[in-house]
Amino acid sequence: MTDQSEPMLLVIEDDLTLARSIKSYFEDYEYQVLHAADGTEGLNLYFQHHPHVVITDLQLPGMDGIEILSQIHADDADLPVLVISGSGTIQDVVQAMRQGAWDYLIKPISQISFLRYSVEKALERARLITENQAHREHLEEQVAKRTNELNQLNQQMENKNIALREILGALEDEKDAIGQNIRSNVEKIILPLIANLRVRINEDERKQLDLLESHLQQITAPYNESMGETASQLSPMELRVALHIRQGLSAKEIAQIENISVDTVSTHRRSIRRKLGLTNAKVNLMTYLETHLDVPSSS
Repeated sequence: MTDQSEPMLLVIEDDLTLARSIKSYFEDYEYQVLHAADGTEGLNLYFQHHPHVVITDLQLPGMDGIEILSQIHADDADLPVLVISGSGTIQDVVQAMRQGAWDYLIKPISQISFLRYSVEKALERARLITENQAHREHLEEQVAKRTNELNQLNQQMENKNIALREILGALEDEKDAIGQNIRSNVEKIILPLIANLRVRINEDERKQLDLLESHLQQITAPYNESMGETASQLSPMELRVALHIRQGLSAKEIAQIENISVDTVSTHRRSIRRKLGLTNAKVNLMTYLETHLDVPSSS
């Protein structure tokens, strides 16, 4: 298609007098005008030159105007095609418009200026369609660009979140390792020393020792994952008794270390079994503690 500043007009008309009048008139307004006297030649000129506007008669030798309309519309639905006819009926008008005609003028055309008005109106409409299409394509490109940018930002944020989660996970693991180290040192070093020391001190000193042991249990409780929710309900004395049972001490030995009676030891054993949910008497408490409680040996 030629430059829009010099629009090209294709006239398909077998009335040579009318065709020359149209050609002469539009050339005075700086249009390039192509002319074909039959439908087949006119369609060939269309595909060769792709004009800006096509003016066609309906009744043509070789190929009628409806067929021309159909083929041009199939090739370029936005190309203006104007129909002129002197013998058309209402049905012809309806059929032409359905095939894509932009306007329909009845012969004889008393003033070519009426045809020029239709042509210029069609060119303006075509220009707006082209601009709107270009604007829409530009918007689609911008939307695609912004969408891509957002996807990249989202991916960057996700990568940062993954890295942050990894850092937080590493810090949490480090914190847990420190906590487990504290718990292990308390249970393996300090608590056994307290248990051995208990048999050598008086009652007042034992109370101070009980308070110290209670505080140590509170410090290590958050890190003692193996104890479970039920075992964490054991009192400090019950935890000490559980420690001794785990070490394989008898009730008499536990009573001597803790300075309590054997009956009291038995009472603590029953309480420990109840809090640990050991309702089956066949379950050995020492075996269970070896499996489920991470209690170190006092040796």
